[in-house]
Amino acid sequence: MKTVAEFYEEIYPTLEKIEQERLSSLTKGNIIITVGVIIVVFIVIPMFIAMRDAGEFSSLFTLIIIIVFSGGSLLYRRQQFSVKSTYKHEVISKIVEAVDSNFVYQPYGQVVREYFNESRLFSKPDRYSGEDYISGRLGETDFQLSEIHAEYKSGSDYEDGSSSYSTIFKGFFMVADFHQDFQGHTIVVPDNKAVGIWGRIQQAIKSQGMETAEMEDVDFEDKFDVFTTDQEEARNILSMSMIENIVKLKEKFDSKIYIAFLNSCIYIAIEWKLNIFEPNLHSTLLDENTIHGFLDEIWMCLEIIEDLDLNKKIWTKA
Repeated sequence: MKTVAEFYEEIYPTLEKIEQERLSSLTKGNIIITVGVIIVVFIVIPMFIAMRDAGEFSSLFTLIIIIVFSGGSLLYRRQQFSVKSTYKHEVISKIVEAVDSNFVYQPYGQVVREYFNESRLFSKPDRYSGEDYISGRLGETDFQLSEIHAEYKSGSDYEDGSSSYSTIFKGFFMVADFHQDFQGHTIVVPDNKAVGIWGRIQQAIKSQGMETAEMEDVDFEDKFDVFTTDQEEARNILSMSMIENIVKLKEKFDSKIYIAFLNSCIYIAIEWKLNIFEPNLHSTLLDENTIHGFLDEIWMCLEIIEDLDLNKKIWTKA
């Protein structure tokens, strides 16, 4: 594998091109803002004053404001999305390839909804999206991962037919081979004292048909609840070394972690508020440290396989 310095030198011409696009998008964004301010100051406000003095306040005034700000915001977001999309396709894809040329990277792909649902780590979402999908094999372990945003419909339809949504889960989701054919279904979720009322309701829903499995490790019990359809299998899976590895993983990410064992796979969900592999368009894209940062993010995700010793084939599939 190339050093970061060698990779940076190789990809620098591409970074220069995208940096010019970034600067151009910021210029266009400033123009959009300036035009919007001019329209408001010289057209909208005088119109408002004239209507106020005439005692005729029309909904047209509100409509104009909405159009001005919504239109400007939409144009600005399109400019930003274009630069980010180019960066993901031409830079992040090369970084992933540099880590392992056999990995598959899809900027706007995601782990399919079926895997998310069958894990039973969360209730089934009404809306499901994701990005930054990576799949491949690390050592002896096949895996796939992506960012996921799962939501449920939390509000009744508005007059315009739209609905309001609330987040079920937002973060990083991985499915990997566990090298064992499971007979049952076991899930490890944050301790119900730490997840609030809604979290406890969610746990009650997703653990239907499962029994609580008590673990002997006090530290683990304080941090996680375990539900299973097979008590003996759950205790075999959650050996002392696996329990220790899960606790260390939680400490490493300093976030809520959810894990399921089903159909010879391990499903891992880690809450992640920030978008990974997302360039900052308000600073230069030519900084070599940015490349270092993205490499660190990729390895932090991939190292979960090593953190949980998934490459150690302790069991043999039937």
